[in-house]
Amino acid sequence: MIKAIIIPDLAYTSRVGRRGGSSNGYKELLAKTKYLQYRDDADGHIPQQRGLERWVDCGMGSSYREIAQSADRLGSDKVLAWTWVISPAPDLMTLVPEGEREALVKEITEEIVEAYYHARGMDTPEFSYVMHDRLTKPDETTGERLHQLHTHVILPGT
Repeated sequence: MIKAIIIPDLAYTSRVGRRGGSSNGYKELLAKTKYLQYRDDADGHIPQQRGLERWVDCGMGSSYREIAQSADRLGSDKVLAWTWVISPAPDLMTLVPEGEREALVKEITEEIVEAYYHARGMDTPEFSYVMHDRLTKPDETTGERLHQLHTHVILPGT
């Protein structure tokens, strides 16, 4: 059986909103990054206050507003930002000592972004990411739920 080690999810935010009406891509990205900044887990959020900027700043900013402004400045005419989710397989992460998991996921995130652009002969653009943890669905046989550390990466729409 083939086992996925890292589960990626890639999407983009257009400069023009997908919802139609008066919505625009910038407002959608601002809302998404704000949600990601203050999301605690799948069911809750942390209080919205200064000092709770949880983004790892690799050039795009350390708060949802800074990230959206950077995307607006750096994005292309059509694509405002790329959004990636990088999620190592939860069952394989159980093999890593608990105290080392967050550092490993951060290292994997940065290496994946850099390798993606390096493989295409491009410089790594500015980016930022935030780490979240959620519990998996219960295993069908054991009922066990695993922690699923993952990162949400925001890159300019170049």
